[in-house]
Amino acid sequence: KIGIQGELGPPAQDLGLIAADRRMRQGASIGWCGFPSVSREDLCFFHGHISTFKEDQGQYLVDGVAINGVSGGPAFTCDNNEFEVIVGVVTAYAPNITPQGILPGLCVVVDPEPFYEGIKSINSIEEAAQKAAAREKEAQSELEALPEEDASGQSTSVR
Repeated sequence: KIGIQGELGPPAQDLGLIAADRRMRQGASIGWCGFPSVSREDLCFFHGHISTFKEDQGQYLVDGVAINGVSGGPAFTCDNNEFEVIVGVVTAYAPNITPQGILPGLCVVVDPEPFYEGIKSINSIEEAAQKAAAREKEAQSELEALPEEDASGQSTSVR
């Protein structure tokens, strides 16, 4: 919410994720936060409007700026100075490059859909660490099973 002196304050409650089957409409106002490279120690607020949702890529194109360092920041609904729902994660900024120079471009916000399954599958930090260790061990076993090659590129034996 906007404070008395015009500064952003934290929302009154934790923000939820937009429902997996919902999309923001074109023209909807959203905001995002991050620590841009030009001021790494300061959390900065950005604002824009949904231009479109690219269904095939699971991303929103937003008419707003996202500079280096803001990637990974949350994008959330921002209507009437109320922040309600996280709609995605800032991943890129695509400037409009013309022969005359660089013009304002579009911020790319990835839909949170890929996070849903990952979040649902983790019951605890310990369980997540165990799953990661098991995947790493499996990958190492697969690597060790590959045939070794000599200098000529011929397979010589199994490691």
